[in-house]
Amino acid sequence: MAMSTYFATADNIDLAEANRQIPIEVQHGNFDPIVPESLGRSGVERLKAMGYAVNYRQYPMAHALCPQQVNDIGKWLSSRLN
Repeated sequence: MAMSTYFATADNIDLAEANRQIPIEVQHGNFDPIVPESLGRSGVERLKAMGYAVNYRQYPMAHALCPQQVNDIGKWLSSRLN
């Protein structure tokens, strides 16, 4: 899970084939002044182009955490741990 980040836009990330099947959840605020939402989205597109399964969610917020996001995090974690 990645929240309000642009991790997949870095050129120095080594991606292991063994991790290709791990589900990735990326969440970002539409109005994030710290990490622009466009960077989060471009990271998701890069991962998808490399064959990773990525789910992307965006929320009407800045660089923060909102109730809907907390709910989505809980559902995502529960689905992985059951």
